[in-house]
Amino acid sequence: MLSVDKQMEIIKRGVVEIVPEEELITKLNRSVKTGEPLHIKYGAVL
Repeated sequence: MLSVDKQMEIIKRGVVEIVPEEELITKLNRSVKTGEPLHIKYGAVL
């Protein structure tokens, strides 16, 4: 599994804003520790 920093780097590509970013980092850390994949939602305003 990739490090949290590397995952954040990939997630941020082409992204304007992550709300709330601190919560995502916490969830990524937990995912790395447990080995359980993180499920995320994608929302876009067109």
